[in-house]
Order: sequence, then structure tokens, then C-alpha cells
Amino acid sequence: MAGKKIGLLGQYNDADIQLLKAKIEDRGGTAIIIDLGLFPDNIKSTITSNRIIFDDRNLFELDAFYIRKLAAIWSLPAPDFNKEDWAGYYQRFNDYMDYLRAVHSYKISLTRILCEKKLVVNSFEAWDYHHLKVLQYFLLREKGFRVPAFVAGNDYFTLKEFLESYPVVEKPVVTGPVRRVYADTLEKERERLRERPLIYQEYIEGTSIRAFVLDDRVIAACALPKKEWDVDASEKIEYMQPIELPAAIKAEIVRSAKTLGMIFSGVDLQYRDTTDEYFFLECNVAPYFRPYDTQAGADIGGKLADFLLERA
Repeated sequence: MAGKKIGLLGQYNDADIQLLKAKIEDRGGTAIIIDLGLFPDNIKSTITSNRIIFDDRNLFELDAFYIRKLAAIWSLPAPDFNKEDWAGYYQRFNDYMDYLRAVHSYKISLTRILCEKKLVVNSFEAWDYHHLKVLQYFLLREKGFRVPAFVAGNDYFTLKEFLESYPVVEKPVVTGPVRRVYADTLEKERERLRERPLIYQEYIEGTSIRAFVLDDRVIAACALPKKEWDVDASEKIEYMQPIELPAAIKAEIVRSAKTLGMIFSGVDLQYRDTTDEYFFLECNVAPYFRPYDTQAGADIGGKLADFLLERA
């Protein structure tokens, strides 16, 4: 494993990236951070038929890659424009969108070429599911997983009927917090349906579980505290209690990640103890793991480093 070079696609200040970099280097490998968000403003890059140069480095000379963050290639402007930013872009908004499309296309091409040539965890195709929650639910249910009932769209009457049939949470269409909703919530926000679709999912009362999959096995599983509503699930986790899951459930967890083409995944489940049932909620394509290593001693970063170095 010594001498192997692993590219880490993500931001320099990302805690998971820094932890994984340290784990790789502890094992005698070299870890190079590749921040696509710095291109084209601060980084030069070229692609030819036989090389990808990024910041004066030929990426084809690296042995494997881990993708922590691809939000930099999302083809929409940042959601936190202030009034001054908007004033500056207002007169040339279409030009700005053309610029974004060109940058977006280049970064996608770069990433997909790497997927063709090298081991990449996880592939660009698997990353699609990060932004396509509804497709995830549909495919998991199609493949026989116990997924809570759901409905997505903007038809008021269908959503109302769903609210009358189940206890419901509203899930983010792309990313964000989960919140509990009721019939009066829909009534108050009916006009919102003209702006965007919603995802309603059956609320399963019970224990929240995060299980980490790496290749063919579950490498860690933790029970999580009940979250406050309207708080992103990746924030404010106060503890993680390591748990042992039944062998049959672990096999299904691995199968769920493989169904979506993920080598490494954080699979979210809900366990309803009154019926002894595990419900599959979502497979996360780049789960953050540092808190689990710190609080639960899971050493997910070390196991991921071993995998990348061994399989590169």
C-alpha cells in the first residue's frame, strides 16, 4: 500500500477529507486534495486524450479517488446570493448561466473520465442519487426493500389524501432538514405547490440507525438520538450508540447500497420495535464519518483508507 497516491475530491477545510488524508498517509500512501470548486477562478486545468492536468498535476498518475463533495459542479448559482451580488449579476444573468453551464460540463467530463480510468469511490452515476431522492425511494421499493410509503409532486388533492392516510414527514427533494407535517400544514402552504414539488413520506416511529457500508460488508452501525424537526440530519448529533444488527439486515443494507451502485455508503434506517421491522430511508453517497470515529470509535476513516490503498 505504501507509495500509492489517492486523490480526494472535496474541500481543503472538510473535516472528513482531512481525517481520510491523515489515515492514508499514516499507512504510507499519499493523499492529494482536488478541490473542483477552485476551478476556473484559482486553478488551471486541461483535458486531452491521454491526460487530465489539474493544478499542474496529471490526475492519471494517481491510483484511486474518493469523492467527498461534488456540489461544486451543480449547475445552479449559489443559494446565498445577497442583494449586492444579485445587483451585479442582474444585467448579465443569461451570460452568467452560460458560464456556469460551461464550467459544469467541464467538471462533469473530468469526473466521468476519472471513473472510466480509475477506481473511484463513489462513481459519478452513484452521485446522481444524492440529488434524486424520489428515484432512490422508487428503486429501493422496486427491488423489494421495506421503504415507507411516499408520494412526491405538487397535486394538492393527492398530498391531502396521503396526509389523511399516514402520519407524515416532509423530506427534502434535494437536501435539507426533515419536518413533521399535518393537514393544516398543507392548507397553510398550498400556494407553495405552485413553486416546487414536495416529498411526503410515512413517518415511522422508532429508532434511527445509520449503518456504514464498504464494499461487501457493514463496517459500523449506530443508533442515533431523536432529532429535532427542521434540523438537517447531518447536524447536532449529540451521541452515536454502536449497535449490532441482525445478519439478515446487514445483508440487506449491503444490497441496498449495491442497488444504487455505491461502494461506500451511509444507509439510514428506522427500526420500529413494536413490529420488529427495519425500514430503509436512504443511501447516502458521501456520508460524513468523523463524528462516528470520534464518538463511537468506528474507525471508518481507517477502513476506507485501507480499501482505497488495497484496491487502487
